[in-house]
Amino acid sequence: MRRILFSILFVLYLTGTTFAYTPNEKDIIAIDAVTKKVEAIISKGTSRAKFIRALETLKEKQAKNERISYLVSAVIEHLQATDNTTYVVTSVTDGDTIKVIRNSETKTIRIIGIDTPEKYSTRTGYEECYGREASEFATKALSGQTITIETDPTQDTIDKYGRTLGHIFLSGGVYYEALAIREGYGFNYVYKVPNKYDNQLKSAEDEAKKNVVGVWKYCEGKRKPVEKSGNETTTKPSVQNILTIPSIITPIIGSFSCSIKKNYCTEMNSCEEARYYLNSCGINSLDRDKDTVPCESLCK
Repeated sequence: MRRILFSILFVLYLTGTTFAYTPNEKDIIAIDAVTKKVEAIISKGTSRAKFIRALETLKEKQAKNERISYLVSAVIEHLQATDNTTYVVTSVTDGDTIKVIRNSETKTIRIIGIDTPEKYSTRTGYEECYGREASEFATKALSGQTITIETDPTQDTIDKYGRTLGHIFLSGGVYYEALAIREGYGFNYVYKVPNKYDNQLKSAEDEAKKNVVGVWKYCEGKRKPVEKSGNETTTKPSVQNILTIPSIITPIIGSFSCSIKKNYCTEMNSCEEARYYLNSCGINSLDRDKDTVPCESLCK
């Protein structure tokens, strides 16, 4: 196990540098130190999500040690980039929160990039405009469905409430967040920094505004209490019909697609492709030195 971990970390280290670079003694010591720390975390038999969270804690503690911090970041990004897992939806809390199960493992998912009105908010103490409709839509679209949960390297893995954060894709690659926002059941939501599909979600929201549907028709595009004197009944589009709309599918620009998983410079065929995966898909492992230029060997 130790030899395998050391090899993985060594490769991850080289991935972020030029291939002509020869690690010095301090680099080897740093790789060895991280290997020991990762071994210690694995030995506790923790789940993948908790493993990533433990690595994030380790990264914070080692912030002053650039080599170790860099290596831990590389491991986290690698795990997040490959953590696309299929689950079955067991229940829908509201339009942006669901519960799922896989192999007897259950978890609560806070869906990235969308904020929907609530049926009842414990924070405000009232039902929000279009909250009931948003929850009904999510229930019809997601309940009992087999979905893919895609993590996002631009976002946290778990929020402060212990919920797993992820993008949701239905069968056929239908992107749930864009689907719900386009039909007016929620708003494009940015937490701290834009997520990797933010441009697509902005477009979906712009279309909802243009067509004046959902929250843009009945709630003036705002989070507000239900007006009891108003007409709370709305005509909702058929979920079955919506799910066939091809433009909701995972973003594709030219010949590149975020649905085709590429996480390393060695997988890129051109600078254009590298820039696409960095800027449109949020694959930060392509820009190790954080200078906004991906894969220096291609983008000279």
